Amino acid sequence: MPAPNSSTAIIRPELATCAFEYSLDSAKSGYIGAEVLPVFETDVEGGQYPVIPIEALLSIPETARADGGAYNRDDFQYGEDDFLCKENGFESPIDDKQVKRLSRYFDAELVATQRCMDVILRRQEKRIADLLYNETNFTPHAVGHPWSTTDTADPLADVNVGMEAIEDLTGLTPNTLIINKPIFRALGLCDALIDRIKYTNPNVQRGQIGADLLAQYFGVDRVLVAGGVYNSANKGLSKSIARIWPSTYAMLCVTSSGGMDLREPSLGRTFMWTQDSPTPVVVESYREEQTRSNVIRARQNTAEKLTMKAAGYLLKDVL
Repeated sequence: MPAPNSSTAIIRPELATCAFEYSLDSAKSGYIGAEVLPVFETDVEGGQYPVIPIEALLSIPETARADGGAYNRDDFQYGEDDFLCKENGFESPIDDKQVKRLSRYFDAELVATQRCMDVILRRQEKRIADLLYNETNFTPHAVGHPWSTTDTADPLADVNVGMEAIEDLTGLTPNTLIINKPIFRALGLCDALIDRIKYTNPNVQRGQIGADLLAQYFGVDRVLVAGGVYNSANKGLSKSIARIWPSTYAMLCVTSSGGMDLREPSLGRTFMWTQDSPTPVVVESYREEQTRSNVIRARQNTAEKLTMKAAGYLLKDVL
């Protein structure tokens, strides 16, 4: 099938509006990747950026000055890291006959847009999860007792060990805990957690503890609850639904508040090449006359990047 040239593909802002309404709602479906690695806009496809080492920021040089003497000066050497954005895209052709046949049931163009958007977002979510829940990138630390053993588990003790580990390495206090829905539900039944909060929150029932209360319990700004799933079976085989963020792991980390300042220390960012992808997902359409179809396309040009591995603490054997 011939590919369209740049003059035949039309950016469809009205479809993008519909699509972004869908993507904004994706948080309810459990897509948390954009919160873990917020977007950093760049006008170049790839390049290097300076990294100021932790030891330079936390050092205590001698500052005393003798009469007539010179002041001590900075002599640290900054490092460098690089990024390279890559394009991801997905298309859905809509046959003219299908549009006519299905128009009484749903808007085929809108459904195709949502389908393409979801493929892009789901794939990006998987890339981010695979980057973080990765024993090559992070040393795994087994919890004392699986958090599903409600009578013996002590999640706060496990997380506090991670708190101290990150603070000892970076001087930063973690602000985010990443878990998935099964872990979230298990925490709501944990005896140690219930015993700790029952006096300050007497109306909270076992199994009905929200993410905000969990954040207070763990001493972080937020608990991100991942719920995204995907079909892990190869094409043509029976479906096998798996969780994008598996129950084996949880992660304590320092996440960025977003914005365009890389000086904010954090676990990582999503570099987005704005010259090619001005928004997190671009929606376009073009006419393919030989198949009597309108083709909807969703795409992005990004690089999901760990900028400070020491800002992440990987918990293992959580469930």
